[in-house]
Amino acid sequence: MAWSTSAWSMGSRRGTLSPTLFLSTTSDADNHDSFQGENDKSPVVSVNYFISRKCNYSCQFCFHTQKNTDHLALETARAGLEMLREAGTEKINFAGGEPFLNPTLLGELCKVAHHLGMAVSIVSNGSMITSRWMEQYGTYVDVLAVSCDSFVPETNAAIGRGGDANNNHVQRVLR
Repeated sequence: MAWSTSAWSMGSRRGTLSPTLFLSTTSDADNHDSFQGENDKSPVVSVNYFISRKCNYSCQFCFHTQKNTDHLALETARAGLEMLREAGTEKINFAGGEPFLNPTLLGELCKVAHHLGMAVSIVSNGSMITSRWMEQYGTYVDVLAVSCDSFVPETNAAIGRGGDANNNHVQRVLR
């Protein structure tokens, strides 16, 4: 299992972490045995977990470019969540790319994290959220954030919002 960290890492050696850890699946063979830095004994309280970098939109301003389409197997991801909880993680945010491109994996990870006692949130572009998914997994999610830059289609087009520039995804989520 490979973990990548944000640029806000404390310390100079690879694998040291800030209070917020950004997890993503990578093809990097580096394994990190600890979620804490060499001199940092504080727990990683909040984690942003990038299920996959793949997205169904192509927003020009997005910082999250698709570098690969890998995602972890459920059992490997479950073990990672258990390790995070044991290390003191209290909140987990599932993001991507678009996390709902892997709806079953996302739902099962939300369920596992919830049962481990973590607060669970998801950040999505909203385009692939279904009522069926919400009925099956919604009780395991504390916060569902839907990206919405503007309700004005011309503004979305002007800023480079890819995909559903008319914001139909917002209306779909509200139904």
